[in-house]
Amino acid sequence: MKERKLEILGILSIAISFLVIVSMLGYNSFEDPGISPNIQVENPMGILGVFIAYFFIKFSFGYSSYILPILGMVWGWWFFSNKDRASLSRISSYLLFSMILISMSLAIVEISVFENSDIDFKYSGLVGGNLAHFLTSFFGVIGAVVIILTSWLVLIRGYFSWSFYTPFESLTNLIKKKNEDRKIISIEKKNEKEKRLHTKDLIKKIEEKQQQEQYQTQSDSLLNDQDENVKDDVTDEEIEDTDQDEKVGGDIPEKEIEDTNQDEKLEDVDRDEDIEDTDQDEIEDYKEDLELNEPVGLQND
Repeated sequence: MKERKLEILGILSIAISFLVIVSMLGYNSFEDPGISPNIQVENPMGILGVFIAYFFIKFSFGYSSYILPILGMVWGWWFFSNKDRASLSRISSYLLFSMILISMSLAIVEISVFENSDIDFKYSGLVGGNLAHFLTSFFGVIGAVVIILTSWLVLIRGYFSWSFYTPFESLTNLIKKKNEDRKIISIEKKNEKEKRLHTKDLIKKIEEKQQQEQYQTQSDSLLNDQDENVKDDVTDEEIEDTDQDEKVGGDIPEKEIEDTNQDEKLEDVDRDEDIEDTDQDEIEDYKEDLELNEPVGLQND
C-alpha cells in the first residue's frame, strides 16, 4: 500500500514538474496574468503556462527557479523507485539555498548596473530582487557582495569536502618554495663566486710560487756557476802552488845533501883529530911508564 502511494506520488511529481518546465521554457516577459484574452498566447501551456512562468520567473526567484521543477522530477523518480531519501533531502536543501543565492546575486548585479534607473528584476525575480535590495539598503553594494560571497563559500564548503585553505596553503608553500629556490640559487651563486675567487687566488699564489721557484732556481744556478768559477780559479792557483812547491822541494834536498856531505867530512876530520890526540896521549903515557920503570942505578948514574 505504501509503495503504491509512493509510486503514484512519484508519477504525479514527475508530470507536474515536466509541465512546469515546459511552461517556464515558454516564458515571455510581455505575457502576464493580466493579458487580454484577445491576444494570442505563445506559451506552450496556454494561459496556465503564462501564470506558472510568471509566478516562478517574474514573481519569485527569476531564472534560478528552474531548479524547482528539476528538483521535483528528481524527487518524483525517488518516490517512484522507492529509494532512500536521506541523501536527497540534503542535496535538495543545498539546491534551494543555491537558488536563492543565485537570484540575489543576479539582483545585486542588476542594482549595480542600473543604479539610477528603474529596476524590474527580470532576471532575479521580484522576491530575490527585493531581498538583494534590502541588503544593499542596509549594507551597501560592497557589504551585500561580501555577504553573498560569504554565503556562497559557506554553502560550497558545507556540501563539498573541498578545503578553501588548501589552495592558500599550496600557494603559500609555492611562494616559500620559490623563495627557498631563490635563496638556494643565490647561495649557490655566492659559493660559485667564492670558489672562483678562491681558485683565482690559488692560481695567483701558484704562479707567484712558480715565479719564486724560477727566480730561486736562476739565483742558485748563478751561485753554482760562480762557485764553479771560484773553484776553477782556486784549483788553478793550487796547481800553480803545487808546481812551485815541487820546484822548491827539488832544490831543498840538494842543499840538504851538500850539508850532509860537509857534516860527514867535518865528522871525519874530528874523528881523525881525536885519533891523533888519543895516540899522542898514549905515547906520552907510555913514556911516563918507561921513566917510572927505569932502574934506580941507572938513575944514579
